[in-house]
Amino acid sequence: MSDELEMVDAPEASESAEAAEGIEASDAGEQLQDQIAEAKASGASKKEIQKMIEKFELKVNGKNVVKEIDLSDKEAIKRELQLALAGRQTMQEMAELKKIYSQEIDRLRNDPFSVLQELGIDPDELSYSHLERKVLESQKSPEEQERDRLQKELEELRGKAKQDEERRIKAEQSRLQDQAAQQLDDEIDSALDEYKHLPRSPRVVKHIASVMMWALDNGMPDVTVKDVLPTVEKELKKEISDIIENLPEEFIEEFIGQRGMDRLRKKRVAQATQQPKSAANVKPAAPTKAKESKPAVRRSLEDFLRG
Repeated sequence: MSDELEMVDAPEASESAEAAEGIEASDAGEQLQDQIAEAKASGASKKEIQKMIEKFELKVNGKNVVKEIDLSDKEAIKRELQLALAGRQTMQEMAELKKIYSQEIDRLRNDPFSVLQELGIDPDELSYSHLERKVLESQKSPEEQERDRLQKELEELRGKAKQDEERRIKAEQSRLQDQAAQQLDDEIDSALDEYKHLPRSPRVVKHIASVMMWALDNGMPDVTVKDVLPTVEKELKKEISDIIENLPEEFIEEFIGQRGMDRLRKKRVAQATQQPKSAANVKPAAPTKAKESKPAVRRSLEDFLRG
């Protein structure tokens, strides 16, 4: 244990002072930094802060490690001691396992039959099977032995070829998935450039991909991003509308922001100040005709998408 973890004497006070001044150093722990910041905020002097920090130079597995600990933090010291004791216990257990493993290997070499019996294997039956295979092998003609050797090599080559083919298929599937994802991303970019009713935000892109996947799963493989944009807009508007309707007014104002509220007010004022049409400009309504029966209108793609 002494070879694995060696503690070197703590540095001089000047080094501790440097550690206290350089509290932003990378070797200081996050918790220690927080405690130093709290001490500074509470008006602790530089000397008091220096006393909080103790630097230890440790040798762990042949490497030098610098560890800073707040000696006034008993919980932190307790955790470090627990880790050290746990590490020591683990090392002892590993040493014991290594010793047992070495003893079992020696026992297997010196008395293999007893070890096989302990494992539930009949040594006599194992020996007989081994000798029988050797006898059968020796009775084969050179041609048969060569055929068996070639058969074994062929099976190994087939197994290797199968593994190579599986790796190739997996790599090709990954490449095609990446390519399809990039094509979809490009298609979404192009469609949103033309469709000004939706922004290119992660939420919108995710919703577009969701509708595209829904269409594919429901037997509409030829649907494009442009086809699903009206459906996406409709669903997102309903989603946002449902959220806003259930929000308190103060949260809506905070959510939309002052600039958004000003834009809404200006738009409403502009609509209210528009001049109504005079009676002279209003054309009489055309007489209504009796409704005629019309053939059923074919449903649009938007009607099919998501119902």
